[in-house]
Amino acid sequence: MAPDRRTGQKPSDPQSSGDRPELRRPRGGPAGEAHRRRRPAERGSARCATAPGPGRDVLPWRHLAGAGGGAAPPAVQHLPQTPDPDAALSIDAATLPQTQTATLRECARAEGTTVHGAVAAAALGAAAELNADWSTVPLRVHSPLSLRGLLPAPAEGMGNILAPATTAQVGKWSDPWEAARSFTDTLAPFRRKSALLQSLALWTGVLQSRPAPADMAGMLAAAPHELLLTNLGALPIGTSYGSLTLESLWGPSVLFGFEGEQTLGLSTLAGTLRILHTSFSPVPELLELTRERLLSAIGGTG
Repeated sequence: MAPDRRTGQKPSDPQSSGDRPELRRPRGGPAGEAHRRRRPAERGSARCATAPGPGRDVLPWRHLAGAGGGAAPPAVQHLPQTPDPDAALSIDAATLPQTQTATLRECARAEGTTVHGAVAAAALGAAAELNADWSTVPLRVHSPLSLRGLLPAPAEGMGNILAPATTAQVGKWSDPWEAARSFTDTLAPFRRKSALLQSLALWTGVLQSRPAPADMAGMLAAAPHELLLTNLGALPIGTSYGSLTLESLWGPSVLFGFEGEQTLGLSTLAGTLRILHTSFSPVPELLELTRERLLSAIGGTG
């Protein structure tokens, strides 16, 4: 059973209450009339469940050079803005315990994609179902991609080297794994060594000029998006430190400041995937339906 959505309590670790997903809900109400109640998600009966029939309902928009796909309908346009100082920040949290996290990783690997791609496909599908304005247009997803894997090992002292990747894809697909593969494919150009060099050159030039905060904000405005999907991956840290035990770690929780922006921050600690939904104008039930879609894709329940 999910906890009372009105309690406002901090997220707790699902391992302390049994092997089941846990969900925390925002206290705010619907963000607008465009949102509608979701339908109950269909659940699969086998691992790595796939839907019958055609692989896709709507072709994704691949706006990358050479990706093909033809002309694309325009994405929903949101202008950068400073959040209303009187608006309440909504933070929603959910978990997939160890067994389901392991199954998700196994299925993603077997289906030729990643956990990041699976979560993106689930979130895009949920957004298309919950928000009428987002049901037929490709939504822009911003994914900060780590490029440390391209560096010579060991690279612990190199800090984070990120490639900012903004891609777009519609949410309505009949096969969640094909949707996940499509999303992962759009990120491939950003993972190349050329992307690493471009990222280094970009930030070197920016920092050498010692930009003012307003200039940095202008740079962020160059990457508008509806969904920010930031994933720390499997954290290579322990959970026992003498008499102290690290039970859970949540985030990232960051916003660029775009109207209607939804942030999903992913992290996996000790085999448990945790997802944090942050927004000043949250799409109601976005995180819950995203989790249900992930469970349906792996044939699970919870």
